[in-house]
Amino acid sequence: MTELLERIDKYHNNQLSEIEKLLFEYEMEKDPTIKNLYHNSLLVESMLIDFKADEFGKQAFAYSKSKETQKKYFIIISGFLVFTVLIAVYFFPNKKEHPTSKPNVETKVSTKQNSTSTSVKNEIKMYEKTKSKNVIINAQKEYIKIETMPSNQVKSAEPEKKLAIPVKDQITDKQIIDYSIPAEKTKIDICNETKISFVKQVSESCAGQEDGKISIDNAMGGKAPYSFSINNQEYKTNNKFENLASGNYIINVKDENGCTSSSMVQVKAKPCVKSNSFAIDPIIGEKVSFEATKMDCEISIYNKVGMNVFRSKIDKNNPVEWQGNSNSGEQLSDGVYLYIIECGTETLEKGYVSISKSH
Repeated sequence: MTELLERIDKYHNNQLSEIEKLLFEYEMEKDPTIKNLYHNSLLVESMLIDFKADEFGKQAFAYSKSKETQKKYFIIISGFLVFTVLIAVYFFPNKKEHPTSKPNVETKVSTKQNSTSTSVKNEIKMYEKTKSKNVIINAQKEYIKIETMPSNQVKSAEPEKKLAIPVKDQITDKQIIDYSIPAEKTKIDICNETKISFVKQVSESCAGQEDGKISIDNAMGGKAPYSFSINNQEYKTNNKFENLASGNYIINVKDENGCTSSSMVQVKAKPCVKSNSFAIDPIIGEKVSFEATKMDCEISIYNKVGMNVFRSKIDKNNPVEWQGNSNSGEQLSDGVYLYIIECGTETLEKGYVSISKSH
Protein backbone atom coordinates (compact mmCIF):
# COMPACT_ATOMS: atom_id res chain seq x y z
CA MET A 1 0.00 0.00 0.00
CA THR A 2 2.89 2.39 0.82
CA GLU A 3 4.38 1.82 -2.62
CA LEU A 4 0.98 2.51 -4.26
CA LEU A 5 0.57 5.78 -2.34
CA GLU A 6 4.09 6.85 -3.38
CA ARG A 7 3.22 6.17 -7.04
CA ILE A 8 -0.01 8.19 -6.68
CA ASP A 9 1.97 11.11 -5.21
CA LYS A 10 4.59 10.97 -7.99
CA TYR A 11 1.86 10.77 -10.64
CA HIS A 12 0.09 13.82 -9.16
CA ASN A 13 3.38 15.78 -9.06
CA ASN A 14 4.31 14.65 -12.62
CA GLN A 15 7.43 12.80 -11.43
CA LEU A 16 6.80 9.56 -13.38
CA SER A 17 8.39 8.74 -16.73
CA GLU A 18 6.17 8.51 -19.81
CA ILE A 19 6.08 4.69 -19.69
CA GLU A 20 5.40 4.65 -15.93
CA LYS A 21 2.63 7.21 -16.41
CA LEU A 22 0.95 5.11 -19.14
CA LEU A 23 1.18 1.96 -17.03
CA PHE A 24 -0.24 3.75 -13.97
CA GLU A 25 -3.16 5.18 -15.97
CA TYR A 26 -3.82 1.71 -17.41
CA GLU A 27 -3.88 0.25 -13.88
CA MET A 28 -6.30 2.98 -12.72
CA GLU A 29 -8.67 2.09 -15.58
CA LYS A 30 -8.53 -1.62 -14.74
CA ASP A 31 -8.63 -1.28 -10.91
CA PRO A 32 -11.34 1.04 -9.46
CA THR A 33 -9.62 0.89 -6.05
CA ILE A 34 -6.51 2.66 -7.38
CA LYS A 35 -8.66 5.21 -9.18
CA ASN A 36 -10.63 5.96 -5.97
CA LEU A 37 -7.40 6.34 -3.97
CA TYR A 38 -6.10 8.86 -6.50
CA HIS A 39 -9.30 10.96 -6.45
CA ASN A 40 -9.42 10.81 -2.63
CA SER A 41 -5.84 12.13 -2.49
CA LEU A 42 -6.88 15.10 -4.67
CA LEU A 43 -9.84 15.79 -2.38
CA VAL A 44 -7.74 15.61 0.80
CA GLU A 45 -5.13 17.97 -0.66
CA SER A 46 -7.84 20.46 -1.63
CA MET A 47 -9.31 20.31 1.88
CA LEU A 48 -5.88 20.89 3.46
CA ILE A 49 -5.28 23.94 1.29
CA ASP A 50 -8.70 25.41 2.21
CA PHE A 51 -8.02 24.70 5.90
CA LYS A 52 -4.65 26.49 5.78
CA ALA A 53 -6.20 29.47 4.01
CA ASP A 54 -8.97 29.72 6.65
CA GLU A 55 -6.43 29.49 9.49
CA PHE A 56 -4.34 32.25 7.93
CA GLY A 57 -7.42 34.45 7.59
CA LYS A 58 -8.35 33.86 11.25
CA GLN A 59 -4.83 34.77 12.36
CA ALA A 60 -4.95 37.97 10.29
CA PHE A 61 -8.30 38.88 11.83
CA ALA A 62 -6.98 38.20 15.35
CA TYR A 63 -3.93 40.37 14.62
CA SER A 64 -6.14 43.23 13.45
CA LYS A 65 -8.27 42.94 16.60
CA SER A 66 -5.15 43.14 18.80
CA LYS A 67 -4.06 46.30 16.96
CA GLU A 68 -7.50 47.83 17.59
CA THR A 69 -7.20 47.04 21.32
CA GLN A 70 -3.78 48.73 21.46
CA LYS A 71 -5.21 51.84 19.78
CA LYS A 72 -8.06 51.96 22.29
CA TYR A 73 -5.62 51.78 25.21
CA PHE A 74 -3.45 54.48 23.61
CA ILE A 75 -6.46 56.79 23.18
CA ILE A 76 -7.57 56.25 26.78
CA ILE A 77 -4.08 56.91 28.20
CA SER A 78 -3.59 59.98 25.96
CA GLY A 79 -6.95 61.34 27.01
CA PHE A 80 -6.10 60.84 30.66
CA LEU A 81 -2.79 62.68 30.24
CA VAL A 82 -4.48 65.58 28.43
CA PHE A 83 -7.13 65.81 31.14
CA THR A 84 -4.44 65.84 33.85
CA VAL A 85 -2.46 68.58 32.09
CA LEU A 86 -5.54 70.75 31.59
CA ILE A 87 -6.42 70.53 35.27
CA ALA A 88 -2.86 71.45 36.23
CA VAL A 89 -2.81 74.41 33.84
CA TYR A 90 -6.20 75.67 35.05
CA PHE A 91 -5.75 75.49 38.81
CA PHE A 92 -2.08 76.09 39.54
CA PRO A 93 -1.62 79.54 37.89
CA ASN A 94 -4.54 81.06 39.90
CA LYS A 95 -3.35 79.80 43.28
CA LYS A 96 -1.94 82.57 45.50
CA GLU A 97 1.60 81.92 46.55
CA HIS A 98 2.88 82.47 50.08
CA PRO A 99 4.75 85.75 50.46
CA THR A 100 7.85 83.90 51.36
CA SER A 101 7.78 81.77 48.16
CA LYS A 102 10.50 82.53 45.75
CA PRO A 103 9.64 83.86 42.30
CA ASN A 104 12.24 81.72 40.53
CA VAL A 105 10.60 78.50 41.86
CA GLU A 106 7.19 79.53 40.41
CA THR A 107 8.81 80.21 37.07
CA LYS A 108 10.42 76.76 37.03
CA VAL A 109 7.14 74.99 37.87
CA SER A 110 5.23 76.91 35.21
CA THR A 111 7.94 76.19 32.64
CA LYS A 112 7.90 72.46 33.49
CA GLN A 113 4.08 72.32 33.19
CA ASN A 114 4.14 74.08 29.81
CA SER A 115 6.81 71.64 28.60
CA THR A 116 4.72 68.65 29.66
CA SER A 117 1.60 70.04 27.97
CA THR A 118 3.50 70.71 24.73
CA SER A 119 4.93 67.15 24.71
CA VAL A 120 1.49 65.58 25.17
CA LYS A 121 -0.03 67.78 22.47
CA ASN A 122 2.72 66.76 20.04
CA GLU A 123 2.04 63.08 20.74
CA ILE A 124 -1.67 63.62 20.13
CA LYS A 125 -0.95 65.33 16.78
CA MET A 126 1.31 62.46 15.71
CA TYR A 127 -1.39 59.93 16.60
CA GLU A 128 -4.02 61.94 14.67
CA LYS A 129 -1.77 61.74 11.58
CA THR A 130 -1.32 58.03 12.06
CA LYS A 131 -5.08 57.50 12.34
CA SER A 132 -5.69 58.86 8.85
CA LYS A 133 -3.79 56.01 7.21
CA ASN A 134 -5.55 52.88 5.96
CA VAL A 135 -4.52 49.45 7.24
CA ILE A 136 -4.98 46.64 4.79
CA ILE A 137 -4.46 43.03 5.72
CA ASN A 138 -4.47 40.72 2.73
CA ALA A 139 -4.95 36.97 3.39
CA GLN A 140 -4.70 34.18 0.77
CA LYS A 141 -8.39 33.45 0.72
CA GLU A 142 -10.03 36.60 2.15
CA TYR A 143 -8.88 39.94 3.56
CA ILE A 144 -10.12 42.56 5.99
CA LYS A 145 -9.81 46.21 5.12
CA ILE A 146 -9.95 48.64 7.98
CA GLU A 147 -10.68 52.23 7.01
CA THR A 148 -10.62 55.27 9.32
CA MET A 149 -12.04 58.69 8.77
CA PRO A 150 -9.69 61.69 8.34
CA SER A 151 -8.68 63.37 11.58
CA ASN A 152 -10.70 66.49 10.85
CA GLN A 153 -13.95 64.41 10.71
CA VAL A 154 -13.40 62.28 13.82
CA LYS A 155 -16.34 62.67 16.18
CA SER A 156 -15.31 60.12 18.81
CA ALA A 157 -12.12 58.62 20.21
CA GLU A 158 -12.72 55.25 18.45
CA PRO A 159 -12.33 55.25 14.61
CA GLU A 160 -15.07 53.86 12.41
CA LYS A 161 -14.29 50.34 11.05
CA LYS A 162 -15.61 48.76 7.85
CA LEU A 163 -15.27 45.10 6.84
CA ALA A 164 -14.70 44.55 3.13
CA ILE A 165 -16.49 41.84 1.09
CA PRO A 166 -14.46 38.57 0.86
CA VAL A 167 -12.37 38.20 -2.30
CA LYS A 168 -14.31 35.13 -3.41
CA ASP A 169 -17.50 37.29 -3.69
CA GLN A 170 -16.06 40.25 -5.65
CA ILE A 171 -13.75 41.00 -8.55
CA THR A 172 -10.61 43.02 -7.74
CA ASP A 173 -7.35 43.81 -9.46
CA LYS A 174 -5.45 41.95 -6.77
CA GLN A 175 -4.06 38.50 -7.41
CA ILE A 176 -6.58 35.83 -6.38
CA ILE A 177 -5.36 32.31 -5.61
CA ASP A 178 -7.96 29.69 -6.61
CA TYR A 179 -7.61 26.45 -4.68
CA SER A 180 -10.68 24.76 -6.19
CA ILE A 181 -10.48 21.66 -8.41
CA PRO A 182 -10.27 22.68 -12.12
CA ALA A 183 -13.43 22.46 -14.20
CA GLU A 184 -14.04 19.35 -16.27
CA LYS A 185 -11.95 19.31 -19.41
CA THR A 186 -13.51 19.38 -22.86
CA LYS A 187 -13.25 16.47 -25.28
CA ILE A 188 -10.66 18.38 -27.33
CA ASP A 189 -8.48 18.95 -24.25
CA ILE A 190 -8.76 15.30 -23.20
CA CYS A 191 -7.92 13.95 -26.66
CA ASN A 192 -4.95 16.34 -27.02
CA GLU A 193 -3.51 14.82 -23.85
CA THR A 194 -4.41 11.22 -24.76
CA LYS A 195 -1.89 8.98 -26.52
CA ILE A 196 -3.42 5.62 -27.42
CA SER A 197 -0.95 2.85 -28.23
CA PHE A 198 -1.53 -0.73 -29.35
CA VAL A 199 0.26 -3.82 -30.64
CA LYS A 200 -0.36 -5.14 -34.17
CA GLN A 201 -0.15 -8.86 -35.06
CA VAL A 202 -0.08 -9.49 -38.82
CA SER A 203 -0.36 -12.79 -40.74
CA GLU A 204 0.73 -12.82 -44.39
CA SER A 205 -1.65 -13.70 -47.20
CA CYS A 206 -0.97 -16.28 -49.87
CA ALA A 207 -0.31 -14.67 -53.25
CA GLY A 208 -3.55 -14.29 -55.16
CA GLN A 209 -5.66 -15.29 -52.16
CA GLU A 210 -7.43 -13.53 -49.27
CA ASP A 211 -6.30 -15.32 -46.13
CA GLY A 212 -4.27 -12.59 -44.35
CA LYS A 213 -5.06 -11.50 -40.79
CA ILE A 214 -4.56 -8.41 -38.55
CA SER A 215 -5.03 -8.56 -34.77
CA ILE A 216 -4.95 -5.52 -32.40
CA ASP A 217 -3.78 -6.28 -28.84
CA ASN A 218 -2.83 -4.41 -25.63
CA ALA A 219 -4.56 -1.09 -26.40
CA MET A 220 -3.71 1.47 -23.69
CA GLY A 221 -3.29 5.19 -23.05
CA GLY A 222 -6.99 6.09 -23.36
CA LYS A 223 -10.13 5.15 -21.47
CA ALA A 224 -11.44 1.62 -21.93
CA PRO A 225 -13.39 0.06 -23.56
CA TYR A 226 -11.84 0.38 -27.02
CA SER A 227 -13.34 -0.18 -30.48
CA PHE A 228 -11.57 -0.90 -33.77
CA SER A 229 -11.96 -0.06 -37.46
CA ILE A 230 -10.19 -0.98 -40.70
CA ASN A 231 -9.96 1.41 -43.68
CA ASN A 232 -12.34 3.91 -41.97
CA GLN A 233 -15.19 1.42 -41.82
CA GLU A 234 -17.63 1.14 -38.92
CA TYR A 235 -16.06 0.74 -35.47
CA LYS A 236 -16.54 -2.66 -33.83
CA THR A 237 -15.51 -4.25 -30.54
CA ASN A 238 -13.89 -7.16 -32.43
CA ASN A 239 -10.13 -6.58 -32.54
CA LYS A 240 -9.41 -9.13 -35.32
CA PHE A 241 -9.67 -8.61 -39.10
CA GLU A 242 -9.51 -11.72 -41.31
CA ASN A 243 -9.76 -12.79 -44.97
CA LEU A 244 -7.47 -10.00 -46.11
CA ALA A 245 -5.57 -9.91 -49.39
CA SER A 246 -2.01 -8.63 -49.45
CA GLY A 247 -1.76 -4.83 -49.30
CA ASN A 248 -1.86 -1.79 -46.97
CA TYR A 249 -4.63 -1.16 -44.44
CA ILE A 250 -5.45 1.76 -42.07
CA ILE A 251 -6.24 0.58 -38.54
CA ASN A 252 -8.11 2.97 -36.19
CA VAL A 253 -8.52 2.52 -32.42
CA LYS A 254 -11.08 4.61 -30.46
CA ASP A 255 -11.53 4.83 -26.68
CA GLU A 256 -14.67 5.59 -24.64
CA ASN A 257 -14.06 9.38 -24.81
CA GLY A 258 -14.01 9.27 -28.61
CA CYS A 259 -10.24 9.83 -28.84
CA THR A 260 -8.64 7.93 -31.74
CA SER A 261 -5.28 6.66 -32.90
CA SER A 262 -4.41 5.45 -36.43
CA SER A 263 -1.69 3.29 -37.91
CA MET A 264 -0.82 1.95 -41.36
CA VAL A 265 -0.43 -1.86 -41.45
CA GLN A 266 0.94 -3.90 -44.35
CA VAL A 267 -0.17 -7.45 -45.09
CA LYS A 268 2.60 -9.05 -47.10
CA ALA A 269 2.12 -11.69 -49.80
CA LYS A 270 3.80 -15.09 -49.56
CA PRO A 271 4.01 -17.98 -51.99
CA CYS A 272 1.55 -20.63 -50.91
CA VAL A 273 0.77 -24.11 -52.11
CA LYS A 274 -2.89 -24.70 -52.78
CA SER A 275 -4.17 -27.91 -51.25
CA ASN A 276 -7.26 -29.92 -52.24
CA SER A 277 -8.66 -33.39 -51.89
CA PHE A 278 -10.97 -35.37 -54.16
CA ALA A 279 -12.80 -38.69 -54.17
CA ILE A 280 -13.86 -40.49 -57.38
CA ASP A 281 -15.45 -43.78 -58.54
CA PRO A 282 -14.10 -44.57 -62.04
CA ILE A 283 -16.68 -47.34 -62.53
CA ILE A 284 -19.52 -44.82 -62.71
CA GLY A 285 -17.47 -42.38 -64.79
CA GLU A 286 -16.32 -39.90 -62.10
CA LYS A 287 -13.08 -38.02 -62.76
CA VAL A 288 -10.97 -35.11 -61.46
CA SER A 289 -10.26 -31.94 -63.45
CA PHE A 290 -6.89 -30.28 -62.63
CA GLU A 291 -6.12 -26.67 -63.60
CA ALA A 292 -2.98 -24.52 -63.46
CA THR A 293 -2.73 -20.71 -63.17
CA LYS A 294 0.54 -20.51 -65.14
CA MET A 295 2.08 -21.80 -68.35
CA ASP A 296 4.48 -24.74 -68.81
CA CYS A 297 3.52 -26.71 -65.73
CA GLU A 298 3.36 -30.41 -64.98
CA ILE A 299 1.15 -32.68 -62.87
CA SER A 300 2.48 -35.82 -61.18
CA ILE A 301 0.49 -38.49 -59.28
CA TYR A 302 2.09 -40.93 -56.81
CA ASN A 303 0.81 -44.06 -55.03
CA LYS A 304 1.21 -44.68 -51.31
CA VAL A 305 4.78 -46.08 -51.70
CA GLY A 306 5.95 -42.98 -53.62
CA MET A 307 5.93 -44.48 -57.11
CA ASN A 308 4.93 -42.14 -59.91
CA VAL A 309 1.90 -43.63 -61.66
CA PHE A 310 0.80 -40.65 -63.78
CA ARG A 311 2.46 -37.56 -65.31
CA SER A 312 1.19 -34.94 -67.79
CA LYS A 313 1.79 -31.42 -69.07
CA ILE A 314 -0.67 -28.81 -67.81
CA ASP A 315 -1.13 -25.02 -68.04
CA LYS A 316 -3.84 -22.41 -67.65
CA ASN A 317 -5.10 -23.06 -71.17
CA ASN A 318 -4.93 -26.86 -71.04
CA PRO A 319 -6.47 -28.48 -67.93
CA VAL A 320 -6.03 -32.20 -67.25
CA GLU A 321 -8.85 -34.65 -66.50
CA TRP A 322 -7.89 -37.80 -64.60
CA GLN A 323 -10.12 -40.87 -64.08
CA GLY A 324 -7.85 -43.03 -61.93
CA ASN A 325 -5.66 -44.52 -64.63
CA SER A 326 -1.87 -44.88 -65.09
CA ASN A 327 0.20 -43.44 -67.97
CA SER A 328 -0.30 -46.80 -69.78
CA GLY A 329 -4.08 -46.50 -69.42
CA GLU A 330 -4.36 -49.24 -66.79
CA GLN A 331 -7.02 -48.70 -64.13
CA LEU A 332 -5.38 -48.17 -60.72
CA SER A 333 -6.49 -50.05 -57.61
CA ASP A 334 -8.53 -48.48 -54.82
CA GLY A 335 -6.57 -46.26 -52.44
CA VAL A 336 -5.30 -42.73 -51.79
CA TYR A 337 -2.96 -41.04 -54.31
CA LEU A 338 -0.88 -37.85 -53.94
CA TYR A 339 -0.88 -35.28 -56.74
CA ILE A 340 1.50 -32.29 -57.23
CA ILE A 341 1.29 -29.47 -59.83
CA GLU A 342 4.66 -27.76 -60.42
CA CYS A 343 5.80 -24.92 -62.65
CA GLY A 344 9.58 -25.19 -62.83
CA THR A 345 10.79 -25.02 -59.21
CA GLU A 346 7.55 -23.55 -57.90
CA THR A 347 4.85 -25.80 -56.48
CA LEU A 348 1.39 -24.44 -57.25
CA GLU A 349 -0.87 -27.09 -55.82
CA LYS A 350 -0.87 -30.45 -54.13
CA GLY A 351 -3.45 -32.74 -52.60
CA TYR A 352 -5.00 -36.17 -52.52
CA VAL A 353 -7.33 -38.24 -54.69
CA SER A 354 -9.17 -41.19 -53.16
CA ILE A 355 -10.23 -43.94 -55.58
CA SER A 356 -13.08 -46.18 -54.46
CA LYS A 357 -14.67 -48.31 -57.16
CA SER A 358 -18.19 -49.63 -56.75
CA HIS A 359 -18.58 -53.45 -57.15
